[in-house]
Amino acid sequence: MATTTTNFGWDIPQSTDLVKDGATAIAALGQDIDTALVDLKGGTTGQILAKASGTDLDFNWVTGGSGLVYIGQATPSAVTSQSLNNVFTSTYQNYLIITNLTFSVADYTRLRLRASGADNTTSNYSSIAEFNQMSGGTASGQFRQGPTDNAALNNAESTDLVIQVYRPQTATNTFFGSTQMGFTFGADNYLGNFAGAFRANTQFDGFTLYRASGTMTGTIRVYGIANS
Repeated sequence: MATTTTNFGWDIPQSTDLVKDGATAIAALGQDIDTALVDLKGGTTGQILAKASGTDLDFNWVTGGSGLVYIGQATPSAVTSQSLNNVFTSTYQNYLIITNLTFSVADYTRLRLRASGADNTTSNYSSIAEFNQMSGGTASGQFRQGPTDNAALNNAESTDLVIQVYRPQTATNTFFGSTQMGFTFGADNYLGNFAGAFRANTQFDGFTLYRASGTMTGTIRVYGIANS
C-alpha cells in the first residue's frame, strides 16, 4: 500500500508493495510533483516569482519586486571611463546607481547617457550642485554647468556616490541627481548634492561614468526601483 511524503503528501510506495505495482507508484509520484509545481511554469524575462497566498507552493510571476531590484554591476580597474549597457529597460521607470570607487587624482566624475552602445555627446546636459561643510563652520559653495556634453556628478575627492536616474527609457527629458556621501577639500569635510537633466526627448538604455582626469577603480552597482 502506498504512503505519502511528510511535507507535501506526494504518493510514494512502501518497501512491502509488490514489485508489479512499481510503475503505477512512480507514475503517481510524478503526477503529484507535476501538479504541485505547476505555478513555477511561465514567466518572462525580468519577472520574479512571488507568493500568491499562504498556501504551500502557490506562486505567481510578477514584474519586478518591492524596493530595490539588483540589475548588474561593473568593476572598473584603473580606467578613465566605465560604460554599462542595457541596464535601463521598460521594467522599471527609475533607477539607483551606487558607486564605491577610488581615484588616482582628485577630479570630477562625469555622466553621459547611452543608447545602443554609444554615448550621447550632444550639448543637452546641464547640472547644478551645492556643497555644505560638515566639519564645522558655515562654509558652502555652488556649482553650475551647461548646456554641455556631460553632467558633473561629484566634486574632487568623493568616492562614494548615490545617483538617481528618472525615466531614462522613455522619450522624454531625463532627470538625475547624486549625493556625495562626503568629500574633503583642504582640511574640511563636505556634503554635496548634484541635480541635472538631459534636455531632449531621448530614450536611453545605459550610461558611462568617466573621470575628467586620472583613473578610477572599484564597483558601480545598478538597481531598479520597483514600480509597486
